Amino acid sequence: MAAHLTHWGVFEADSDGQRLTAVRPWRGDPEPTALIENVASAQHHPTRIDQPYVRQGWLERGPGAAGRGDEPFVPVSWETVVELVSGELNRVYGEYGAEAVYGGSYGWSSAGRFHHAQSQVHRFLNCLGGYVRSVH
Repeated sequence: MAAHLTHWGVFEADSDGQRLTAVRPWRGDPEPTALIENVASAQHHPTRIDQPYVRQGWLERGPGAAGRGDEPFVPVSWETVVELVSGELNRVYGEYGAEAVYGGSYGWSSAGRFHHAQSQVHRFLNCLGGYVRSVH
């Protein structure tokens, strides 16, 4: 059985070929966490965001469209969302400059600095020309 890694530890998994059916801590882990057992059920949980979604009005009418907060989000492909995000970043940097881009993130709890949300956002936005950030 192959071992797989998460930031909660190492696990072994069973699959029916479509989805994980069971996950258990790797037998060699001296201090496994019970969080590992949630990996299988989280993979296809109804509350999991399964693909990119975009607000319908923004998709149809672009930025600044009325209805924000009152309309549904519609699924789009990864190719579409990459085009939308890159186009919007190009538009904002081109029209307003780096001072119009806020490099904030609520962050997430994760192991290691590589997975630190704000560091990732800041590195990315620095590659595009900079951004505005908050301090303290």
